[in-house]
Amino acid sequence: MAQAPISKIVRPLPKGQITIPIAIRRVLGITDASLLEVRLQGDEIVISKLGYGHGDPFRVYSDEEIAEFLDEDRITAETAERVCELMQTGLV
Repeated sequence: MAQAPISKIVRPLPKGQITIPIAIRRVLGITDASLLEVRLQGDEIVISKLGYGHGDPFRVYSDEEIAEFLDEDRITAETAERVCELMQTGLV
């Protein structure tokens, strides 16, 4: 049996932030660690949950790509090491 549509009205805060109602977050499994895509489609705002199994927007970077990124940035060695670890796992 298909789930009944969920519709809620929200008001943007002064800086444009909105709260996604808990009923919708629960159905979609959205947590504070979730990534969401916000896009303009005609005159509508479309918000989609991203993640593995949903178009797989993440990618794993090669050592050469990581070295190039780090060479272009001016960051501390400690930050560079942490970024390298995260990029190799595909988390960023």
